[in-house]
Amino acid sequence: MFRPPYYHVPQELCDEVIDYLWDDVPTLQACAVACHGWVWRAQRHIFRSVAINNAARFERFSRLIKTKPRIATYVRVLTIAKARRSKTKLDRAWPELLQTLRGVEDLTLGRWVEVFSMQEVFKQNLPALFQRIRVLRLTNTSVGDVADLVCLLSACSAMHTLHLDNTRMVWPNWDQVDSIPSVDSPQLHTLSLTPTHAVPITDIWAEGLIRATIRRLELELITPDLFLSCRPVLRAMENTLEELVISVTGTKLRRRPLSGTLPPMKRLRRIHLRVKMLDAKQPIPRQYEWMLGFLRLLRIWESNSHLSEVVLSWRTSDLASMKTSPPWDEFDFGMAKLAKANDKLRFTLNVLDDTGIQNQWIYMVGLGLHAFPSLRKLRTTLAVNMGSSWDEHETFGGSLRNPKQWAFHFDPQTVSVPKV
Repeated sequence: MFRPPYYHVPQELCDEVIDYLWDDVPTLQACAVACHGWVWRAQRHIFRSVAINNAARFERFSRLIKTKPRIATYVRVLTIAKARRSKTKLDRAWPELLQTLRGVEDLTLGRWVEVFSMQEVFKQNLPALFQRIRVLRLTNTSVGDVADLVCLLSACSAMHTLHLDNTRMVWPNWDQVDSIPSVDSPQLHTLSLTPTHAVPITDIWAEGLIRATIRRLELELITPDLFLSCRPVLRAMENTLEELVISVTGTKLRRRPLSGTLPPMKRLRRIHLRVKMLDAKQPIPRQYEWMLGFLRLLRIWESNSHLSEVVLSWRTSDLASMKTSPPWDEFDFGMAKLAKANDKLRFTLNVLDDTGIQNQWIYMVGLGLHAFPSLRKLRTTLAVNMGSSWDEHETFGGSLRNPKQWAFHFDPQTVSVPKV
């Protein structure tokens, strides 16, 4: 009886193939049940990121890692949130779960999770719980008072990125602030804040309660007016800040232009003005007039000659839905004034195509050559990127995923030729 030859594929090659599928969860799940030799490699990617958003999922995952402890070593990204405000077992037991998952480096404590509702034994063991955390996100959650938040951040000795998104806390009386000890966070260099009128989260840095070398700062504002309250934070970081991302999520426009000046910030090289590109709850069209106010601030800023790049991010659905034509003349004027003061400045336009434009070439060349006539008369570079998907984590502040790119090198003595 003829038997076909048996070919053995080395396990190393199988592992390489499975690693290539790291973000294709359905295929990884199929690999995990295909054969015994593929199970552990596929599970390593399947359980790399775990999201727990209710008590039922918490119970199922807790039972899973008790029966298969190996899975606990695969988790690197953990998200814990609740669907309701009511108290559940998750409020008391999530520190115990975090203690079991020793490999977690990216932790998100989300909606309705009260950080300091944990038992006293875990409060005393905060450094052991958070010593491996490199990225910490506190989103729509309560952190107690300022002293509790400072205590939590001091326990994250390896943290380099911190996101505070609508974080609720109790701010003490001014005579009690001096009694709160300041802490050093030497690894922290990236900070994202969502300041509000009710919770002055920026005061933690303005008062020097957290000493860190912040090089990248993102401010998500409900209204442009809130930027005025963020200036003390910028002053506290003026000797270290290199990148600044500003986004305005609200629809209420400021009647009067932003006044005042920016701190020197002589190390600042890149500014990114954008809306929340992936937030479906925001109304369409989103407002972009607030960007003009920040361009005016940059125009009179004493250190604008140190800038190397200004990034503006828009959406095609917003541009198409505006009742009036976009204020290209004002953008052209503001960008031209900046380019005149700094001939090394580069402008980048990110356009998220969520309307399915057929002929992108005509659209983008028109945007690059006709919308900015004053800019064309100066020596500068305009890069236009257009893509159908947005990646929040590829670069600081987000960027388009696999965009089509056009570069316009403007020079009064030569003709601008777009390069794809």
